[in-house]
Amino acid sequence: MLSGFINQKRKDRLKVDAAARTILSGLKEAGINLIASLPDINLAELLRLIEQDRDVIHVPLCREEEE
Repeated sequence: MLSGFINQKRKDRLKVDAAARTILSGLKEAGINLIASLPDINLAELLRLIEQDRDVIHVPLCREEEE
């Protein structure tokens, strides 16, 4: 039972990775090279990829309550 749970988590992680890479690729194909973002747990993988990409300028922003 635990191995099934672990395997599902791995599959979910692969889907998240693939989705983030697809979105970043689409942004770059559209000529977008400047991205401002607010922290969002749902976008964590995409924001990690954007931060690492040398072709994209990433401007991380903060929420008012984080000042």
